[in-house]
Amino acid sequence: MRITVTGVKRLERQLDPKLLQLALKRGLERTTTTAVKEASQAVRAIYNIKARDVKDNLRVKKPTVRDLVVTIYMSSKPIPLFAFGGRRIKVRKKPRNSSRTRTYYGASAKILRKGKRVKYKGAFIASKGAKTGIFKRKGAARLPIVEKRVISPTTMFRKYGVDRIEEVFNRVFEERVMADYRYRISKAGGA
Repeated sequence: MRITVTGVKRLERQLDPKLLQLALKRGLERTTTTAVKEASQAVRAIYNIKARDVKDNLRVKKPTVRDLVVTIYMSSKPIPLFAFGGRRIKVRKKPRNSSRTRTYYGASAKILRKGKRVKYKGAFIASKGAKTGIFKRKGAARLPIVEKRVISPTTMFRKYGVDRIEEVFNRVFEERVMADYRYRISKAGGA
């Protein structure tokens, strides 16, 4: 994704170039932080996922004074189903030729915030190493088990977060740069 910010050339002509470079760097950092936060909120308004789980799948490469480019990396690996409010559920089942009811344990999750909680047949919650998740057996044997995963952060952000990032950059960037520039001028003893 590429966002072009307008007005930088005009600022370069009007202001001190050294201080402007520092202000642009700091303005980019602050605007990116705000943009990522608001995009995360937009995604979490749709999907039933915690902020930590979204943040763990994002990485931001910050700008330098020489290279005023911000890069936001998102994981393309699908997020585990357990992160979407995974729970253990009781399923009562009466076998065909039996009078007694047996209790089994399964798993459920609610992916969309406004959606329904979905029960996953044959799935269960277990810990594999230090990780808890919703798993399903591969075949009739006890092992191997495979973790159920749903949607990647890239897809979530492409659908609901990119527009918010662009909107924040267009709304906030120039004002953040000017605020930082005024701060640097005041610290330098000018204006």
